[in-house]
Amino acid sequence: MPSRRAAHLGTRSARHPWPPWLAAQLYVMNILKNLASAGIPSAASRQRSRWVVLVGIVLAATLLYSALRGVNWRGLWIIIARAKPGYLALGATTTMGALLVRAFRWRALLSNRASVPLFKVFQANSIGYLGNYFLPMRMGELIRSALLGRHQGLDTSFVLATALSERLLDAVTLVLVGAVAVSSVHGLPPEIRGALRFMGLAAAVGLVGLVAAPRMETWICRCLAKAPVSAGVASRLQTVVRRFLLGMRAGQRPQTAIRFALLTAFVWLAEAFALTLIGNSLGLPLTMVEALTLIAALGLASAVPSTPGYIGVYQFVSVCVLPLFGYSREQALACILVSQAVAYAVVTVAGTCSLLALGTSAPSASAPPPLVVED
Repeated sequence: MPSRRAAHLGTRSARHPWPPWLAAQLYVMNILKNLASAGIPSAASRQRSRWVVLVGIVLAATLLYSALRGVNWRGLWIIIARAKPGYLALGATTTMGALLVRAFRWRALLSNRASVPLFKVFQANSIGYLGNYFLPMRMGELIRSALLGRHQGLDTSFVLATALSERLLDAVTLVLVGAVAVSSVHGLPPEIRGALRFMGLAAAVGLVGLVAAPRMETWICRCLAKAPVSAGVASRLQTVVRRFLLGMRAGQRPQTAIRFALLTAFVWLAEAFALTLIGNSLGLPLTMVEALTLIAALGLASAVPSTPGYIGVYQFVSVCVLPLFGYSREQALACILVSQAVAYAVVTVAGTCSLLALGTSAPSASAPPPLVVED
């Protein structure tokens, strides 16, 4: 039986049809919600998720208010209105290229266990970014892992482990980029330097854990076997952990690590170049150092609970970082708003097309392939 909301939407569509662009967006968001809910089965998990979402909304609203307080709205609009379409088109093309390189990079981790077609990886990755932009709690990571695992016959735990390893290595890269970039900034507040040192320590701990955890597989499984649960539950937990550690081990081969590092450098340089293009379209002469500093700060800030698309968080970070290089708050806000608009456009096009092509059903509960553990 259809829900009241569905009936209301049906009545709304029959009397006053939705605009095509809005109807398509509502359709895509409904699909993403269904896919995400497949990974949060229990009522307790859903309750915890609601609290995290609530914290993210409050935090985003607070940061957005702080970023917009005292802004000259007329000046902000004048900066945005003079954006040059040619530069924006080049920025969008570069962003799409970075999205494609990300697919190459994720495939490098996956290829240690299976030969996955690049186009399928690109589709799943695009859908994941679409989920991150329109759903809270970075649900896109779970969505892309579940979709790719289902379509390629891979265990979701393994695929998710490669996705999380990718994110952790990105964090380490951004810390290094930020440390190098801010070394050229004079008069940097001690709070920012302290935050950077803390993030560097956290990234180092995470990197050590990423390297050490697969080597502690036997010890971890022994601890699970002694856990106060039934033998069947313990066995299933051990299988999931083995698959997860197998995914974490994917990037530790020298050849894979070198290829991953080169692709990561290309990704972030492309992202920085796209930001300089968008800045120049607004009349802001952003340099690569300035763009890399802002991107490093944005990437690290995205780890906090936030709303879809990091609205509020990105605006706050931008007005904190770009004024260090002599830009006004209005210029910083214009840059990040237009940059987010370009990113939304690219991700929406790539993600929606991929979602319709790859499939719209929620991940099935089919049995995963046999686990093969390498010595």
